[in-house]
Amino acid sequence: MDRWAGQYSQHVAFVCVSCAGPQLASQFVSELRLSHCTVAYIAKQSQMPRWGQLGCNGFIVLDNQLRTVCEQTSAFLEVRERAFRDLESKIAPLLKSSQGSRPDRADLLAGLMDSATNKRSHAAAEDLALGVYEFSWSGGTFEVQFHADGVFWCPKYSAESTWTFDGATVEIDWGKFGNYVLQPQGDQLVGSVRGKSSSWRKASFKREFTPEEVEAVSRFDRKTGGCGPDGCEPRRKPGSNPTSSAASEADTEVGDVVIVPLAPTPSVMVDTLDAEHEACEQALDRLATMRDREALLRLLEVYEAHFAHEEELLDAHVYVGVAQEGGGFSALAGQRRSHYADHERMLAALRERLDSDTAVPSAFVDMVLRDFETHARSYDMTYAEPLAAALVVAQ
Repeated sequence: MDRWAGQYSQHVAFVCVSCAGPQLASQFVSELRLSHCTVAYIAKQSQMPRWGQLGCNGFIVLDNQLRTVCEQTSAFLEVRERAFRDLESKIAPLLKSSQGSRPDRADLLAGLMDSATNKRSHAAAEDLALGVYEFSWSGGTFEVQFHADGVFWCPKYSAESTWTFDGATVEIDWGKFGNYVLQPQGDQLVGSVRGKSSSWRKASFKREFTPEEVEAVSRFDRKTGGCGPDGCEPRRKPGSNPTSSAASEADTEVGDVVIVPLAPTPSVMVDTLDAEHEACEQALDRLATMRDREALLRLLEVYEAHFAHEEELLDAHVYVGVAQEGGGFSALAGQRRSHYADHERMLAALRERLDSDTAVPSAFVDMVLRDFETHARSYDMTYAEPLAAALVVAQ
């Protein structure tokens, strides 16, 4: 989020407002490392907004006269990185038509300001050549594509992917196939898997796009796949066993991805939920070790039971009556909606992988572990104190 805000920093004020006081605002700054955003908080309950939603459920866009242009862009929880593409589509015409200068950040104005040029949200073509590259690693070479607006695409290894370039470093978020960091060296991009310098990667410019390639990517759903009769999953070697670890390593990933051990889950101050979180950790550790369908199915079962019990407790003691509230803004309603939506997202990822006839790749396993850590830190810790206090009162 902050990288995205930084790319627009000369033209747009990106404002994050905490509806839960200064502590949450400080937590956002430190944990998300926000340096290009204006971060504020609402000091009094009487100053709470009367409409809107939490940021993960969509941004509110204002013009340079502070008039509402869009009340809710696409929700990040629902479409992930495509939420920023939707936001950019709302901003682009405002940048073309607005005049003046961006308000000072101290004023906490979320205006979209004047720009004499139509600056891209990602690197422009003169910064990094757009086109087809040959992407190489120890296991071979295949084609990848760097498109405008941060779209990264590989027909052989399909995943919803993006790229950014800050003038010195190219960062590729390849979804289930991992994250990569490369630097320009002559006519190549040279680097490695993020956090593993020994797992090298290189990208060499091959050619410019054909008009057909540009058109195909503009209308292709890079999230769901569909590259042909065999889909977009990499083809397995003849005779390989799709349920074996060897097949997973060789046939369903873009190289090896290190599975970082799961970090300890903070206590939520409720013994039963802490015990369920420990069961989740055990299932995740088993998945990281076995990387097979049985371990994945066990994790899904543990998640389903835990999420259902957690939501039952929250609805009974923290989000009382929230689900029945009408229109207007409600911080609790926003928390509930985004928290439960993240549950559904995590479950959907496991179910989708179970539907695949391939083994469980290490990149997917690492993503699942990181998702659990992020969920525990970003969602579960917000209910710890109020739920614990409510349960004490209810006893």
